[in-house]
Amino acid sequence: MKKAILISCFDWYSKRLEAIKDTLEEYDYKVEIYTSDFSHISKEYLDKKNNYCSYIHVHKYTKNISFDRLKSHYLFSKCIYKALCKSNPDLIYGLIPPNSISKFCSKYKKKHPDCKLIYDVIDLWPESMPISKYRWFKPLKIWKNMRDNSIKLCDYLVTECNYYLKSLKKYDCKHKTLYLYKKDDISELNFNVKKENKNNIVLGYVGSINNILDIETIINISNQIKERYNLMLKIIGVGESKDILLKQLADNDIKYEYYGPIFDETEKRKILQECDFGLNLMKSTVNVGLTIKSIDYFSYGLPIINNIKGDTFDLVKNENIGINVMLNGISFDDLTRLMNDKLINQKVYSVFKNNFTRDKFIQNFKEILNTL
Repeated sequence: MKKAILISCFDWYSKRLEAIKDTLEEYDYKVEIYTSDFSHISKEYLDKKNNYCSYIHVHKYTKNISFDRLKSHYLFSKCIYKALCKSNPDLIYGLIPPNSISKFCSKYKKKHPDCKLIYDVIDLWPESMPISKYRWFKPLKIWKNMRDNSIKLCDYLVTECNYYLKSLKKYDCKHKTLYLYKKDDISELNFNVKKENKNNIVLGYVGSINNILDIETIINISNQIKERYNLMLKIIGVGESKDILLKQLADNDIKYEYYGPIFDETEKRKILQECDFGLNLMKSTVNVGLTIKSIDYFSYGLPIINNIKGDTFDLVKNENIGINVMLNGISFDDLTRLMNDKLINQKVYSVFKNNFTRDKFIQNFKEILNTL
């Protein structure tokens, strides 16, 4: 039986790894998953562990941008190299970042050229971090080049969105985008909720309220809309910028309901289905093409107000499932058109169904395996 090793330093891509694992097992691979025993989100060691994962003990860190974090990721990657040398896999599937994973997996590939190597770029470091003014700082350039120079050795390059491919110029291999996916809950959706008052608009937000959220644009758009409509924001999430957001909403006399973090899918769905649009707004310095929250919105049939470039911008424009925010703010012609479109929820859900389900993910991954 062939042997495959899947690598992820972080625990929040477990669904992606599970789908890859299940598919590889269909292709007669014995699969091992290596991950760290530390939660990047809580900054604590993991209490709950999956029995199908091998956990590597890593150095603890408390700040997202810190030497301790780089040290933790680098030592994790060195341990991965030792595990590869011991296991001698036929296929390696490595999620990047951290960029050091690509350094050590490519080191193994050089010594074992028959081993198939797939890199899955799930984020761009340091490009997607809110540190644009330091982007040409020498250590960050070294960090970036560690990834770019390593991916040239892989057999297949996977990216989380098409936008990342445009940024990764130093590759000469087969490539494909595998979008994130989410469970299909159509049986519990209600597309026939009738608005009692068309003068009311409800905006929803779900996700981290952190330093990459574009609070200024949220306030500006909200002020524009409340000049013509009765506006309410429903906010689900938590983060270091939560108090800043809520204070600015209050200072601008923008009505809101804050629910805190909600992890129960049924409860979250119920709140967001009361909304007319989902807010998908991040600072322009952030280099992403698709967000988890946008897939959440699509899965509920909720059109979005968006300023994310790349894949999301194109989907909104080409499929007419929301509004792309321009320099002069929101288009009220687009807002009115979408508010009056009785089929908008079904259109948005169709985009989700065609791009972001588990079945679609596995279908695309099988196409990759068939070419190796």
